[in-house]
Amino acid sequence: MKFKATLDQLHPMMDHISDKAAAAGFDEKEVQSIQLVAEEALTNIIKYAYPESDEGNLLILCSKKKNETFEIRLEDQGPPFNPFAELQEADLETPVEDRPIGGLGLLMIQTVMDQLEYKRENDTNIVIMSKQHKVT
Repeated sequence: MKFKATLDQLHPMMDHISDKAAAAGFDEKEVQSIQLVAEEALTNIIKYAYPESDEGNLLILCSKKKNETFEIRLEDQGPPFNPFAELQEADLETPVEDRPIGGLGLLMIQTVMDQLEYKRENDTNIVIMSKQHKVT
C-alpha cells in the first residue's frame, strides 16, 4: 500500500501494518511490538528520506511467508541510506547523559525482529524486516 511520506500518515501506516500482523496470527502483545518497531522505522524514513519535502511516497508491503515468517517491506526514493550498516551492541552500562545520541531505536528494531535487510534497487531504498511467527 502506498502512503504519502508525512508524519500525519504515520497512524494509517501503522494501522495497516498492525492489521496485517494480526491477520498473520500474531497475538496482541506481538502486534504491539511489531507496531513499535514499525513506528521507529517509518518515522526515520519520513524524517530522513524526504527532509525538505512532503512530496515523497512510502510503499509498505506486508506478507506472511510459507515458513511462518511475517515480512514488512518499506520502500522509499530518498537518498541511499542503509539504517543497519552500523548496527552494534548498545552500551547500556554508560549513563544515558553520557551516551551518543541515537541508536537505541535501531537496537529496539534489532531486538524485536528476527532478520533485517537493506538493499538499493532502481533508486529505491528497500528495508525488509522479518519476524518468525512461533506457532504453539
